[in-house]
Amino acid sequence: WRYDINIEADLVEELARMEGYDSLPKESLSPVYKKQIQSNESHLRNSLVSRGFNEIVSYAFISKEDHDLFGQKQKTLDVANPLSQNMSVMRTNLASGLVNTFLYNLNHGQENQRLFEIGNTFHTKNSREVVEQKLVAGLISGRKQSENWKDKSAEVTFFDLKGAVQDLLTDSNQISSLQNCNIDFLHPGMSSYIFCGKENVGFLGSIHPDVLDKLGVKEDLFLFSLDIEKLSILIHPKSYIHSIIHFTNGMIKIIAHETDMKIPIFNTLYM
Repeated sequence: WRYDINIEADLVEELARMEGYDSLPKESLSPVYKKQIQSNESHLRNSLVSRGFNEIVSYAFISKEDHDLFGQKQKTLDVANPLSQNMSVMRTNLASGLVNTFLYNLNHGQENQRLFEIGNTFHTKNSREVVEQKLVAGLISGRKQSENWKDKSAEVTFFDLKGAVQDLLTDSNQISSLQNCNIDFLHPGMSSYIFCGKENVGFLGSIHPDVLDKLGVKEDLFLFSLDIEKLSILIHPKSYIHSIIHFTNGMIKIIAHETDMKIPIFNTLYM
């Protein structure tokens, strides 16, 4: 006849009410603090979002044409029963997804873009074994800031991309450096491999003008890619305390110098 009694806790409540809540034993509920350890993937994601990047999620299946542009001549891993011709090959890097998303946004009037993606890529090993590799890659293009009534913002450059990548590597226990790069879809004078110590962890650079012509893009596109598995060994995200920049007498000093046009851009970063 008691429709409000269904489980054991309902009976316990009735007994407590009969005995009186004041007669129940008291026990202090001290708070329990848990130390949350941030993963490398979460750290990379939060760092990029805090710098104005927007995360995208693209298919791991790409077209044969995209693989020819961005696949770096790696052996293709074909899909047996593709959903369409645009999804007939497994991707070997994240460049095609970022570029295609950029083109879609550009066609809808979005010129200033900062995109990134964290995802798996697929490679063949010994002609039979398939190896997955998790990467984080990003793309920037357009102006540094939105236009306003006062003036126009400057266009993003290779150095803006390099600064974003260096911020991601600030927690590495190895000194990062840039070395000459020979990736086909990147500009030979504005691209480089990224090394942490002696380990090659990725690349960054400007997309080659010939590739931009094939895509029908007039804007400069700057791209980076990092191997998360290699970074997990080099980076230990325990706590992230960023130092405060000190300026001498409140002044910011800007130093400019001229270099030969034949010198690769990454060589000018340490002069």
